[in-house]
Amino acid sequence: MTEFTPISALLGGALLGFSALLFLLLIGYIAGISSIISNSFRALKTAPQWRWSFLLGLLLSPLVLALFDYHNEVSIDISWPIIIVGSRCCDVYLLVIYYISLN
Repeated sequence: MTEFTPISALLGGALLGFSALLFLLLIGYIAGISSIISNSFRALKTAPQWRWSFLLGLLLSPLVLALFDYHNEVSIDISWPIIIVGSRCCDVYLLVIYYISLN
């Protein structure tokens, strides 16, 4: 792991916040991944083009980074049972969100 660098963390957070603000001002929606995905597939033929562009950007951005030979070493020092419990909690969260969106 690398040491904490507050300047890069602040700049990264500001960039994320600015992009979310632009998305809200230009498109009129909050950039929530779950709602963008569910609304894209719910109205498959009538979904606005920006939803598909947003999802395509999410999928292609790691490939673009790989083209520029960007490598980030990641090491996870957590036991497998904790990872499994965390992934099951994420599954439950997604099911709850899906159920709420149906009602």
